Amino acid sequence: DPAGITDKMLVGQNIIMEFIDIFVDIPDHESIGDLEIILTSPLGTESILAEQHRELFAGYFHYNNWRFGSCRHLEEGSAGIWKISVKDKSEGKTGTLKSWGIKIYGHAG
Repeated sequence: DPAGITDKMLVGQNIIMEFIDIFVDIPDHESIGDLEIILTSPLGTESILAEQHRELFAGYFHYNNWRFGSCRHLEEGSAGIWKISVKDKSEGKTGTLKSWGIKIYGHAG
């Protein structure tokens, strides 16, 4: 629904970030163009991974272990609570956030 869902993950290791891969598995939503997906770092920095857009091939594409990339968190420390939020910006379709994860690239502080 438009209120969306939020999930959290604890990252224990603290490295200075350069780049992040974000993997999102929403295999059953009929229109990925309706979804807004935002990743929030422990410091509160947001990466907008997907926003509502016109989708030409509705029903053909799904976020099946889809990889997004972000350098928005450059030079932040990685340790702490990471949050992902997914909102359906259009009514009438549903989907399931099956899983998500991050892979952090960086260096020791």
